[in-house]
Amino acid sequence: MKLYRLSKAELPDSFQTSYVTVANVPTPVPKYNYDEIDVERAAWRKYGGPEGFEAYLEYLYQIHENRNTDAKFLVPFTYALKYSAGNTWGRSRACAEMKAQFPSWLWTACNEDLDWWEANVEEGASYDFKEKRADALRLAKRRLVDRERYPARSALLPPSLSVSYLRAVLSQAPTSAGLSEEEKDARFSVVRDNIHDSWTEYYWKQDYLTPLFEALIGVIEEHGIEGWKSVRWEVYDKFRECQLATIHYRPEGRHGPSWEDEACAWLKGYMEPSPGAYLQRRRQHQKVEAGRR
Repeated sequence: MKLYRLSKAELPDSFQTSYVTVANVPTPVPKYNYDEIDVERAAWRKYGGPEGFEAYLEYLYQIHENRNTDAKFLVPFTYALKYSAGNTWGRSRACAEMKAQFPSWLWTACNEDLDWWEANVEEGASYDFKEKRADALRLAKRRLVDRERYPARSALLPPSLSVSYLRAVLSQAPTSAGLSEEEKDARFSVVRDNIHDSWTEYYWKQDYLTPLFEALIGVIEEHGIEGWKSVRWEVYDKFRECQLATIHYRPEGRHGPSWEDEACAWLKGYMEPSPGAYLQRRRQHQKVEAGRR
């Protein structure tokens, strides 16, 4: 009755009776057994059909969340998946509070990577990304928000001689998207794990880096360091867009789970040292897309 939010008077008329022995009661007492489908239909009648009952459960769930209690929200088994920890955390107050501590673009990037893991992790793996998303995002808060301390995104600079030239150079940036391993080897500088043959890293070649750095120097000469602080985000975004790096969660490693953002080097410079902010390089596994192991 409690799971379906029905009173005794609202239970269906069809049931089976059995008798059970109860301590300190001299005679067996009746026990009424209902088919769950009949109880569910009674709840549908009370709350306006299946959609009405689900809407009422959602209403009760929001009240439950606002109480900020550790008690479990009780629902019938067939509705339990929707209200499991993995499916409800994204709607919880704790999630909203954590989201407020992230830059919006970083929150989106971290969750997109976790979405990838949830969709691609092998069944029966030792880690369940849906259930452990909250733990992964707490780690992202420590590693990426607190340790990396990403600079605030500046407003885009208006066009100028140096800025327009930089954007023209970025528009020609080599990308690894859609390329075969042979094509990547030809287009990029390559670093491989020659011992275990388990990862490959790709970088823009010198013939592209030279005009890129010249363009950045031109922006600094025309707009000063504040100009560089703005356009560095355009370089960072382009590097990620070219799929040479990604904000990436590693669920298992020598020192436990970790988060990495190899592209963040483009946001730093000798003008703004960041001691202790180094993240290990992401090793791009050759057998899966986008550098994921």
